[in-house]
Amino acid sequence: MLFCFALCIFCRSILLLGTVTLVYILEGCFGNPDNAVLISGNVSLAAIFPVNDGIGANGSCGQYLTSSIQNLQAVKWFVDELNRNDYVPGVTIGLEVYRSCRNPEKAVQSTVSLLQKYDGDGGNPGQSSSLFGILGPPSTAEAMAVSRFIGSLPADQEVFQISGSATGAALSNKRLYPNFFRVIPSDSTQIQVMLQVMEQLEWNYVALVFDDDDYGRSAAKELRRLAEEKDICLPILASMPLDKSTSWFARNVSAIIEEVKRKHVRGMVIIGGHGTTQELIRRMNAEVRFVEFILSEATGLQRSTMESSSGSALGLAQGALLASPQYFGVPKFRTYWNSLWETKTVFVEQATENPWLAGFFKQKTGCTTDIGACWDGAQRDDLKLSTVDSSGEGLGLFTWYNVKATAVMAQFLKQLHEEKCAGTTGPCTRLTEAIKKRGDLLASLRGASFSLNDLGSSVSSFSDMTVQFDANGNITIPQGEAEYAVYNFRKETGGNNFVFKKIGAFDDGALNIQTPEAEFYSEDGSSLNWEALPKAQCPADRDCVECRKDLTDHVVFKEGDFYVVALIPVYSKNPTNSLECGDINGYSGADLVQAIMFAVDQVKTNVDFKGVLTGRTVGLVVINTCGTPLLVRQRILDLHSGRLTLPDGRNTSFIVPKIMGYVGAFYSSNSIAASETLTSIGRSYVEVSAVSTSPALSDRVKHPYFMRLVPPDDTQAQVFLDVVRSLGSNYIQIIYDASTAYATGLFNEVMKRVSRYDICVAQGIPITPRETSSEYKWIVDTLRDKSHAKLVIVILHELEVEKTMDAILPLLTDDNFVFLGCESWGRRQQLITGRTKLEGSLVLSLEIAVDQVFKNEFSQIDPRGGNNIWLNYFWEKRKNCYFEKSFERKDRQPCEDDIAHDYMQDTWAPFFINCVYSVVLGFNKTLSKHCSASPTFRSKCDALTSERLVEATKEVQLDLYSTGRKDKVFDSNGDGLGGFKVLQIVKDLSSSDSGQMLYKDVGTWTSDGLNLKSELLRFAGGSEFKSVCPNEVECNKCVTESSPTNTSTSTSTSSDGVPLPVTIGVNPLWLMDLDSHPRRTLQSPPGDPTRQNDYTNDTTAKSLNRGMSNRSLPLPGDMSDRSLPLGMSSSRSQLPIIVPDEPQPQGAQSMSYKDLRQKEESRVSLENPYDLPTERLSAAHTYFTHT
Repeated sequence: MLFCFALCIFCRSILLLGTVTLVYILEGCFGNPDNAVLISGNVSLAAIFPVNDGIGANGSCGQYLTSSIQNLQAVKWFVDELNRNDYVPGVTIGLEVYRSCRNPEKAVQSTVSLLQKYDGDGGNPGQSSSLFGILGPPSTAEAMAVSRFIGSLPADQEVFQISGSATGAALSNKRLYPNFFRVIPSDSTQIQVMLQVMEQLEWNYVALVFDDDDYGRSAAKELRRLAEEKDICLPILASMPLDKSTSWFARNVSAIIEEVKRKHVRGMVIIGGHGTTQELIRRMNAEVRFVEFILSEATGLQRSTMESSSGSALGLAQGALLASPQYFGVPKFRTYWNSLWETKTVFVEQATENPWLAGFFKQKTGCTTDIGACWDGAQRDDLKLSTVDSSGEGLGLFTWYNVKATAVMAQFLKQLHEEKCAGTTGPCTRLTEAIKKRGDLLASLRGASFSLNDLGSSVSSFSDMTVQFDANGNITIPQGEAEYAVYNFRKETGGNNFVFKKIGAFDDGALNIQTPEAEFYSEDGSSLNWEALPKAQCPADRDCVECRKDLTDHVVFKEGDFYVVALIPVYSKNPTNSLECGDINGYSGADLVQAIMFAVDQVKTNVDFKGVLTGRTVGLVVINTCGTPLLVRQRILDLHSGRLTLPDGRNTSFIVPKIMGYVGAFYSSNSIAASETLTSIGRSYVEVSAVSTSPALSDRVKHPYFMRLVPPDDTQAQVFLDVVRSLGSNYIQIIYDASTAYATGLFNEVMKRVSRYDICVAQGIPITPRETSSEYKWIVDTLRDKSHAKLVIVILHELEVEKTMDAILPLLTDDNFVFLGCESWGRRQQLITGRTKLEGSLVLSLEIAVDQVFKNEFSQIDPRGGNNIWLNYFWEKRKNCYFEKSFERKDRQPCEDDIAHDYMQDTWAPFFINCVYSVVLGFNKTLSKHCSASPTFRSKCDALTSERLVEATKEVQLDLYSTGRKDKVFDSNGDGLGGFKVLQIVKDLSSSDSGQMLYKDVGTWTSDGLNLKSELLRFAGGSEFKSVCPNEVECNKCVTESSPTNTSTSTSTSSDGVPLPVTIGVNPLWLMDLDSHPRRTLQSPPGDPTRQNDYTNDTTAKSLNRGMSNRSLPLPGDMSDRSLPLGMSSSRSQLPIIVPDEPQPQGAQSMSYKDLRQKEESRVSLENPYDLPTERLSAAHTYFTHT
């Protein structure tokens, strides 16, 4: 009852795993399973083989399996050879076979029966043979079930099992399968081979079909995991039931075929056995025009897998590749097998010993009577093996491996006999006792070495062969010997028969394919070489959206002793969801990442950094922010809490103590979010931005550790108004992004200053980012409402510039609007290419010297490789092209090999490079001054505070303008020092392309003011340009009130990072025209569905209007020069610009324009008219005097 007791324990665990059912186990305790003693002996090997194919609904086994009968007969032949040669002196090796019918439950039932026979209470008391070990089972699913059962027995009862064909990688787990060994490489090797085959074929759009069993599922899971790492998409992932006769199998196969046709898949990997693979290929052959196959070793290199029922090679199977362990023939057994079908007496003798051989004969020949009566008329030649092993219908792949497993068991027994019987013959007592100690046998097998050289006379390939198992029971492959091979189903050389030809070998992790040996076939059957085989990639006429890889959470990482953390919007923000990213940013993002990577490398290699962080290296972490404040906060917190995952699988917890500082963020709202988050986590870090210009970031109470290379927007606002005034204009419109701190802050700064310049803002046009340009078409009608205000300031980031211009420009006729872009537009060529109606428009640009080394390096980078995985997608977006393995191809052309040859370096790239330099130099100075000579971690240096880092960074000097002289980078407040360039968009007269536009330098702005070279200005049509107030009616809408003392600006931010501008004490304030445009002030303009939520409802509008109309509104005084500041009238205009913070004081008196102008001018110093820090003025002057 020992086994039944163990069985109960096993049943409890196995039922949880869902592998076997209790009914089969109980039958194993009390029933008598099918088995046969093929050879009697002193010491027996028990073999578990399928023999038959599956168990039917009535519980009986199916048809005989040719491969199983061959393998079984090969093992019998080999044991007979051993005994004839007295391989173990005086010991006869017995062979008893139990059939499993390819059913794991049946295999366990057979195991129970054989253990009962040899060890159980129900066994034969006179049993003279000892059970040595178990050969098989051959399939992974059966081997797993048997091993799990045996592993549930007491350790000294665990009989070892060696398989010649169970390749499942899971069987290497010694905790679950402690008694399992194999002489064939595991599927982990096969998966590597399949993956490398796909890579060498340049496949990345592949169907994966697998058998629905442990073997198929585990192999498919691993292949899928590795394929994803290699950017290989599996748009079809489907299983096949093992019983191909069921309607379930037919439905699955039909669905697979339909998906292959619908998705135009040209490559398929099949991880399945002979029967299922054969049926799938046959059905596909009737419906699919072209697919290239990669098959698994489970097909056993059987040619019938690739043939029709009539025996001809299927057109779809021709040229297929098969990953397989090395094939070896057993010529002596082939001769023996063929002799069975030549002489009746030989066959009858063997059929008497092997009861399944007779049934196999009847099945194959159709004999329904006595074998003797059928023999002469039977087509026995069809049962013979080919004389050419490589044809596949020679010897099956696994025959040799089953014989090899038997040879190892025999050699193990021989070694044990030599050790225990001390030169005597026969099964001595010590040998018998040793065989009973199964736990000791298991321990001996692990790491043991077995020479098969003395078996070479029976199997020539065993000569000079040594077998050794590792600790997991896997066979170790000697160095220099191929672990695996690749076979090609092709025509034999000089003939028309199809054979499996070896074309590649896998050794030491690398696959070497002899591509000239491969042969493939087109749809019409003509031959194709390796290079001509159509690639299994996304079709050129479609976007394979199911394969699009989400890289928004990807991190660029470089190991180091100390780390720079960069926050870059590699992807644009999602206009409808602040927690998600939009598309890849094709204007700037991945190229800025490359610039930062370049800067980090320069710290190590550039002689200018000699002595900086000596003996230590600078590491890098680049995080994609998608330009969204919420994601900035989330990802900083993920980094500092260790939830952020690096490309190598580690989390970021080890990085935190080694952070030098942050570079970024890009947008002002992002920098605000980063600064607030870094301050709030209790451990502040210096943050140096290359781009963020919001005046709110100058507040060192709220943002004590924030610094930037650029001046704040109060400076840019002055530049805007100086340009407007220099153009002789006084009547403007402003388009700005109401969702960003940058745009609203800059808009507010302009509005604070317009009264000083006699400039009237006809209207402000706030927008919120949308997905398509068509959603911005309403802006044209809004601009035309104030058609005389032809000068339009644009305060948008580049992505919105592109979409708004694409909406506006095609609809313009003779409007003659001139746009004045902010520095985020800058010198970006892609924003003006082909947009001829921008001719004459102006753009401000913040520029420092281009790094020529980076420019040259970037132009030569292959975006398809390297650490910056985003670069590939950046170029596809920017150039509207696709690389060879791209999944987005519709309406695109292939990308050029030298795609970066015409790259115009992004305006901000040099800024980011110098941001890295500033962080590193400031950190190095602080480290040298306040820490020990060789600190290991930042956390171990308590003196290294953020306050000291800020002060040290403020003192950094760099040669920003390539003048050969280093100047201070930051002013005393940590803001940048620098000036602006004024660019005009003009046609490129040197280009044959009439649509080619370029930027022309037409002016500079320094502390001395604006120098606009009017003689260089050219507007569309050659006409002079002015944007002035047209008549008294329009001009009367521009009124002002007395300016309060407090003129500061603040920006509030909502919970989702959307800035809410609040202007305190600003003179001009509303442009309202509700009488002529009812219900439009606080709601969407006609045709603008995008702005439904930008403002409050109409009730709020009326309330606000009532509040405004109750005020004492000053009216314009002297109107003779028609140069009016922005003001406010009792009439209603289209859109709100800004909400006044304070009501008009009671008793306030109206002021004439001249009185107001004099009052404003009295507040401004003549030496420093814009109240700017003196160091910022001198630095700006330095740059432009040198350039």
